[in-house]
Amino acid sequence: MSFLPFTTATRSSHRNPPLLEIQQLSASYAGTGHPPVFNDISLKIHQGEVICLLGASGCGKSTLLRTLGGLQPAQKGSIFLEGEKVRATRPEIGFVFQKAVLFPWQNVRKSIAFGLTLRKGPRYKNADLRKKVDAALDDVGLHDAGHLHAHQLSGGMAQRVSLARALAREPSLLLLDEPLGALDAITRLEMQKLILDVAERHKIAVLWVTHDIDEALLVADRIFLMDRRPGRIVDEWHVSSPKPRFDSLDSLLPLRMTILSALSKVAGALRSSDPASLSTAA
Repeated sequence: MSFLPFTTATRSSHRNPPLLEIQQLSASYAGTGHPPVFNDISLKIHQGEVICLLGASGCGKSTLLRTLGGLQPAQKGSIFLEGEKVRATRPEIGFVFQKAVLFPWQNVRKSIAFGLTLRKGPRYKNADLRKKVDAALDDVGLHDAGHLHAHQLSGGMAQRVSLARALAREPSLLLLDEPLGALDAITRLEMQKLILDVAERHKIAVLWVTHDIDEALLVADRIFLMDRRPGRIVDEWHVSSPKPRFDSLDSLLPLRMTILSALSKVAGALRSSDPASLSTAA
């Protein structure tokens, strides 16, 4: 296990071009001319890599994910996916939100198929649509639950459906906005293992927003820390311990303490700031 300070960790050992490249990205809730929620974000993510974003509420983590997913415009800067500039939503980018957002009148199969019938994306014949839904259900371990409706699902099952809906579109990048925050500890561990498994099997890159240091240590190849007002990346750590790490948490303790120390410095800076300037941005 090793870590690198942000000033040197940006030197990537990857030889292949990045899957996702973000260049000096800024965004504001109110649009151009208003203070940015996050500012001057630059990073690269490679195929199959799992990146976690840590930071206090209000630093712009969720806003960054929505901007990368094409759900809101950038104020300035550029986003490139496989070398092509991203200007709107793309089928290659899957999104899993904090809540599963399932329609009560749809069963699990129809909820997953819904993502394949959106206007932006390929059109499938019924037989092909069924095959993709079946594959997504198998990916998340719900092959016998396709007939169930939202009110019949536990929290963990609902998030599996949300993940399956994203996986059915065969994304190259998954954006996860704290999807496990409301789950109990055992279900959360099961979901962490599931996400790592499907990301590895399908060679999907993952950008995962979390408030949980331990979750980041368990799943990430790299961890970024964001400060706020405006949101910006202030630290980066490489986690070189081999995955899965669920049985080797003690070896991650030194890195955990380093990250906790960095978080306390960010929190100290927030306490010393003028309260009048505090933002409520997420």
